[in-house]
Amino acid sequence: MGVMRKHLSLVVLIAICVAGVVALLGWTKNNATGIQNTQSGDSSTLEQRLNACESIPSGSLLEVRETSRVFINLPEDVYPFQNRKFEFDGAQAGMISNGEGLGPRNGSELVFAANNCATHYYEFNGYGAVDLLVKSAKPEFPDYNLHFNVTN
Repeated sequence: MGVMRKHLSLVVLIAICVAGVVALLGWTKNNATGIQNTQSGDSSTLEQRLNACESIPSGSLLEVRETSRVFINLPEDVYPFQNRKFEFDGAQAGMISNGEGLGPRNGSELVFAANNCATHYYEFNGYGAVDLLVKSAKPEFPDYNLHFNVTN
């Protein structure tokens, strides 16, 4: 009887732990993306806006080679250019000023305009890491960040 009770207690404990992890993961996923813009009553979600802008998902880790060039597209009203901050650890990233005109050319120009998307073109140099941190201009949406590992 005592062994069965210990076994049952262990099974219940494991079930509680699994339920807690599942609940935590679900909460983190829903809140990390700022799913619903409930404060303004806007029915579009941050996830939909980022998809419309063809944004790299926030929190992504990207492996790039030295001299790689990357477009970073974000909804300008949520993540304004002046809120972008780079942190460098060995490698560097610099904006290519004539790259903005090279944005989408696959018919998504109207979608970009409708979603207030801004595109900026960056080149990576050196070896190491670069972090892009963008403070959200809207308190209901989380900050945006990318991590780049720059190799040869």
